[in-house]
Amino acid sequence: FTKMKQRLLLKADLEHLVSLTVDRDTRFYIKLKCGNCGEENEKTQYITLEESFPTQTGKSEVNYIAKCKACKRDHSIEILKDSFQPYTDSGKFQPVVTFECRGVEFSSYEARKGFTAEGEKGTKFEVDLGEGDWVDYDEKTSESVGIYNLESKFDVTK
Repeated sequence: FTKMKQRLLLKADLEHLVSLTVDRDTRFYIKLKCGNCGEENEKTQYITLEESFPTQTGKSEVNYIAKCKACKRDHSIEILKDSFQPYTDSGKFQPVVTFECRGVEFSSYEARKGFTAEGEKGTKFEVDLGEGDWVDYDEKTSESVGIYNLESKFDVTK
């Protein structure tokens, strides 16, 4: 199996917010491509730390397991629990989580629920990016807060 680590990088414009954090119990909605034959799965899948499955050897657990419909190769993905990082660099791509992928790679990511934003004076907001941009009001600072122009990409890391 080809084993590689792929990072999810986000880029967004944060208005009056110091960070955007992916919640540990979030569902990552992704589309996948076989690392062997290149077959893309048109269906959006989700991966979450809350679900785990034993590998074929039974020696470890992963958060996603499947077979390629075209070439029948096994695919598995593990969310690396210690890789979650807050997004703090408004307007620049920054990694927020890392996945260990075997036999499969990501083709796209779709942001939905499962984020927490922090205001300039510590106010916490539950964020749903399923509609695109997100706006709210921070009573501690008497300012509107927002997340705009969200983009995502994946890269391969060691």
